[in-house]
Amino acid sequence: MRSPVSDSNQQIVERRRAVSEAFHSFHQPLTSLHCGLELALSKPRTEGEYRKRMEDALVNAGQILRLNKALRELVDATDPGERFGTVALDPLMAQLREETSLVGGAAGVALEYTGPFDVQVTADPMKLLLTLGNLVSGLVSRTTSGGEVKVQGNYQYGHIEITITTDAFVGSLPDPSDIENKLREIRIDAARTYFETIGGTCSLKDTGYNIALPVRG
Repeated sequence: MRSPVSDSNQQIVERRRAVSEAFHSFHQPLTSLHCGLELALSKPRTEGEYRKRMEDALVNAGQILRLNKALRELVDATDPGERFGTVALDPLMAQLREETSLVGGAAGVALEYTGPFDVQVTADPMKLLLTLGNLVSGLVSRTTSGGEVKVQGNYQYGHIEITITTDAFVGSLPDPSDIENKLREIRIDAARTYFETIGGTCSLKDTGYNIALPVRG
């Protein structure tokens, strides 16, 4: 069994790796943005050609903004949050259900929430909501239309286990350099780090995630 010190060192190594890979993800959209603008200005072009270059630049700029937001979440994951304290999980899960139902509806994916969630945990409510929302939304995007994502709670031994699973998993996408894949990886790393920060765990399942959080009282 590894000592707490070696576990801590391993976590530091993993977080450094995650941040390094996240920064590397900026290379592709930044390069595309730079090259596109450079080509647009290299010679006179028609209005339609300039418009196409501007549209491509806007797409790349959007990707950079999304990567930047995800990277900030990863860096901030070691901070328990300004409102860190006791949180009633049931109303928070109700809010999560409401927010993710819009994502599921747009993707044609059903969402099912099954408790019990009538416990209290120690967390920052907004960071916990954001972290769970990222995992649910990410799994919805990996579920085929007509499938279902289930969010289930199970209380045992002083912990609440929250499993997030899909019954129609798309599987690995073919291009590992795809921006959507990078965003998912960063947000999964951020979720793992945040749950560890507040005393819980987050592990990958074959078709989703398993989260365990200590219960207050």
